[in-house]
Amino acid sequence: MRTLSRFVRPLVAFAILGLLAVGAVAPATAGHSPADKVVASASNVEILGPIQLVPGTSSATKTLLSTSMRTSNTSDLILQVTLECSLVTDVKTVGNDDSTAMASLVVWVEIDGVAVPVSEEPKADDGKATFCQRLFRIKTSEFDDQNATIEAFLRTKATHGFNWIALNPGHGIHSIDVKGVLTAMVAGKGQAQAIVGKRTLVVEPVHMANDARR
Repeated sequence: MRTLSRFVRPLVAFAILGLLAVGAVAPATAGHSPADKVVASASNVEILGPIQLVPGTSSATKTLLSTSMRTSNTSDLILQVTLECSLVTDVKTVGNDDSTAMASLVVWVEIDGVAVPVSEEPKADDGKATFCQRLFRIKTSEFDDQNATIEAFLRTKATHGFNWIALNPGHGIHSIDVKGVLTAMVAGKGQAQAIVGKRTLVVEPVHMANDARR
């Protein structure tokens, strides 16, 4: 029994030391608090359009996602937007004809009602990004039957994303909105429509280097 106790005591002591070592390291890891992220998501369908027979027009602006967050004096923000985009174009010709439909979904992010630019160049852009676009045209000629009709209906769907960077939006609580609009060009007989499905917004506070963005 003495021989056995000689083996057991060192093993118990070693196990206790191991637990103490783990306990000493764990608080350092648990004490680190990563920057808080804000997430907004939706799955309801938003329809922009349809636009018929009016060249170069746009639909009403839709607010696709909204959230709010508090930032510090030194925080910058990375804003990541992903969404399902479906475009619908319906083009028709009768006899010798020429019809075109273009549909384009444009998306941007606003902080406190101001669009976040894509670039910090001296001449700031409007912050708008094209998530999906399609141009479709039908032209017919040499038809003897002037009532001959050709109609092409196209509907496509894909998921796209884009990132914006907001430098130092300032201390306080900010409202963040993702907005979209359908821009369309219809010539002849046709219509265009954009449909937004599932979508997410991830806002991550970071501290960018002073010269990180040019």
